[in-house]
Amino acid sequence: MKQYNEIIISRLMGIGDAIMLTPLLQGLKTLMPDTKLILVTEKHTLPITSRMPFVDEAYGFTKTLKDEIFFIKHFWRKDLAYCVDNSYRISLIYALAMIKERIGFPHKRGIYLTKNLKYEPWMDKEWEPYVHAMLFKQATGLDVTTVNNWNKFYYPEATKAEKENIEKIFIDSGGNFEKGYVAVSLESDTWQKDWPIENWLKLFSKLGDKQFVVLGVKSKRLENIELPSNVIDMRGKTTLIEMGYLVKRADLLIAVCSLFVHVAYAFDIPVIGIYGPQPVRRGASPKYFCRHSFGSLLCSM
Repeated sequence: MKQYNEIIISRLMGIGDAIMLTPLLQGLKTLMPDTKLILVTEKHTLPITSRMPFVDEAYGFTKTLKDEIFFIKHFWRKDLAYCVDNSYRISLIYALAMIKERIGFPHKRGIYLTKNLKYEPWMDKEWEPYVHAMLFKQATGLDVTTVNNWNKFYYPEATKAEKENIEKIFIDSGGNFEKGYVAVSLESDTWQKDWPIENWLKLFSKLGDKQFVVLGVKSKRLENIELPSNVIDMRGKTTLIEMGYLVKRADLLIAVCSLFVHVAYAFDIPVIGIYGPQPVRRGASPKYFCRHSFGSLLCSM
């Protein structure tokens, strides 16, 4: 098996996309414990990526000259960079840093890569972490899927102080931990994936004896929505780690295709996923889904 001193993996997309990289990252650290793993993501993902124990260095990339110069100097002549996105700029930076192996999809940037990955039709309908793993194998021969439990997601645990803080905010917002609750996410990053708010309100009304907790941030579209009394609105009140703690304590998560389903998978929380135009298999492992009485209710709405 080929050995590397350092491997850089970049994914300049959302927080959920960074979580979906964790099977690959954990598998690589298991196969090559002495290899330094460096993760480059969008800056807003750092609260998560900087607390991944299998990542040696985590960086948030911004399109500034300061960052570009730093990355070129810091990554000078590193062994391998795997671009798990189509970013033109980061590929150029890796080329200027003269990283020895630079792999990724050509996508108008092939001159900056040393090896072009080939996307195959089956990948459009396959689970994204598996696709990442197979593309890495295609380029290097390293197969993380041979590692036991390679496909487990990771999300950082909250500290004692973080737990105490969010518990206080939850209680002050009218929540009751002893009653148990269903966590929900009303929106995703694109409206095409979302479930109509009328359906959410109907669900909350039909299950008036259940306590629901809404996670996420308040968007302009749903900023002034009036939620019933059995719904605790925690949007905008938590950090990313505190949000993960609320998911971990939930009895069930009902969510559109977004960050929250990945967090629930990391903590083995049952999920009912509501998926839009993309193939369900692409963003959701079969382990996400549970047979639950809520499921039949959702289907009838």
